[in-house]
Amino acid sequence: TLALYHNSFEDLERNIERLGALSGHSSEAAETVARIRSELAFVAGLTHELPRVSVYYDLWANPPITIGAGSYLDSLVKVAGGSNVFGDLPEPSPQVSLEAIVVRDPALVLVPVETGSIRDTPAERQGWAVIPAIRDHRVQNVEADLLHRLGPRIGEAAVALAIAIHPELAGLLAQRSPSPER
Repeated sequence: TLALYHNSFEDLERNIERLGALSGHSSEAAETVARIRSELAFVAGLTHELPRVSVYYDLWANPPITIGAGSYLDSLVKVAGGSNVFGDLPEPSPQVSLEAIVVRDPALVLVPVETGSIRDTPAERQGWAVIPAIRDHRVQNVEADLLHRLGPRIGEAAVALAIAIHPELAGLLAQRSPSPER
């Protein structure tokens, strides 16, 4: 039995290398880690000079749960050119209040949606229209199935999130988008 802690980019790299060594595939593991680093660096390079967009990541609706600094998703938001409005909270998935979201005034609300699921939109929730980003329709759905699995497709997740945060980069990101087969 092997138990692996897995909630940061560093954990991902370490675990890929560890599993590669244990399974006799160290060179393939090293190639995978190099590819992931390259993909993340590419996205970070494109977003580095752009203004940081403050985002609220709507992990759960009732009670409101988001992402904090303890989550790889917070790191992914940074790579993609965003600034997590609750990035100062150490927990990976802190419960917050509607009032706290209003005070932090995100420029964009990201709503992860799972394939085949139906989820209410923040605009449909009672009281949420007081958040300017919601009232002004600055809400983007993102693919939960891709973003909520910290694994070898994290580069593809960074591209998808960067497009949601900075849609003006869509053309540049599509030129070197990681293939879905990986």
